[in-house]
Amino acid sequence: HMAGYNVLTIDLRNHGLSGDALPVSLGIYESLDVLSAVEWVRGQPSLDRERIGVWGESMGGATVLFAAGNDTNGYIKAVVSDASFASVRETFLLWANFHLPFSVPHVMLDYLWRCIISIFPYPITDIRPVDSVPSIRCPIFLTHGTDDKLVPFLQIHQLIEAAKSRSSSPTSSSSSSSSSSSSSSSSVDRSSHRCLGDECVLEYVFHKGDHVCSYTMPDIVLQMIGFT
Repeated sequence: HMAGYNVLTIDLRNHGLSGDALPVSLGIYESLDVLSAVEWVRGQPSLDRERIGVWGESMGGATVLFAAGNDTNGYIKAVVSDASFASVRETFLLWANFHLPFSVPHVMLDYLWRCIISIFPYPITDIRPVDSVPSIRCPIFLTHGTDDKLVPFLQIHQLIEAAKSRSSSPTSSSSSSSSSSSSSSSSVDRSSHRCLGDECVLEYVFHKGDHVCSYTMPDIVLQMIGFT
């Protein structure tokens, strides 16, 4: 906002000051809140309704991917997702394998996963924003920390491949650079992937950071939004 951008921040259902609408669906129903917010912004006469981007972190990152994938009107012009999971089930299994102090047979982890999803009042086998990514018709910016201890770094690779699948005639480029913040210095790898047409642009950043670090790289995020 201090840089001159109009910013709308929302509390998703079951978060902050918003009302309860349990259960938390890890992005499925919450994406409807994002789409409603986009509709509200478009109704404000003082704002440019043709330059609306959405930005989410962690579960919010998954939520904006769901929202953009379901944006059949094409109102969302760019999506920024930081540290999103590709699949909740796979994230849980990876997290358990990495962090449990003892080895657990895969069949036991799978049983535990089925117990977890049984609390949902609707039938699900997984929550997969990666399946929504091929339907996104606007530029995508993805970022993830290689030291993420909550959502394993491997998850971003599935999102990248899903985003690349949006066109069969891509061109890509990559570069390596370094950036630093007031608290730390980190190596940053940046890559871009451009298909035919602006709607398939993909950029992604890997950085040596933990969960949710996009706020330390606002220049990259604002460049992706493309509002300047």
